[in-house]
Amino acid sequence: MPTIVLRTTSTDEHFNGDCDYGAVEMATPLVTLCLRRIGRLRKAKKGDPDLFEMYYWDQSVVFFSWSDDLIEREDTEFEDEVDRVLADQGVYVSRTRIQIPEQHIQRVECVQMVVRDDAVAWTAIPKHSDVYVTTHEISVQQLREMAAAGGSVAEAQGRSSGTAAAEVR
Repeated sequence: MPTIVLRTTSTDEHFNGDCDYGAVEMATPLVTLCLRRIGRLRKAKKGDPDLFEMYYWDQSVVFFSWSDDLIEREDTEFEDEVDRVLADQGVYVSRTRIQIPEQHIQRVECVQMVVRDDAVAWTAIPKHSDVYVTTHEISVQQLREMAAAGGSVAEAQGRSSGTAAAEVR
C-alpha cells in the first residue's frame, strides 16, 4: 500500500502547528472513494455552477513535522530525492508504506477532505490554534493511475484508466 506525502500550506505564513506535511495511505478503497466524490462534485456542478468544492469529514491523513530521523534508512540519495520532489512538486509518492513515528504526528482537529473538479486535498486545524493547514492536491490523473493499478503506485506508472476511474469523466 503506497503512502503519499504532501507538502502543506498554512493560513498563517509564520505558523503551521508543526504540520509541515500530510501523509495518506492510498489503499484502493480510498482511491475509489476520492474518484467517486470528484464524480459527485462534477454532477452537482451541472445543477449549480457556483459550486466550487465540497468538504467531507475524513481522518485518512496524518499531519506531521519533518525530521531527519523519519527516514530510517542510511540512503542519503533517497532522502535527497524526497526533499527535492516535495520542494518541486509538493507530492512524494512512496512505492511502499511509510510509517510516521508517533512523536512526529501533530494533533489536529476538524480534518476534512477537500474535493475539487480535478483533485483532492486535506485540511485541518492544528490543536490550540486558529489557523488552517491544507495539503497539496492529489490530481485526478494520479488517482486514476492508482485505481488502474489497484492502489499500487509501482504498477500505476504510465497508466491512466481503470474501473474506479470510470465515474470521473
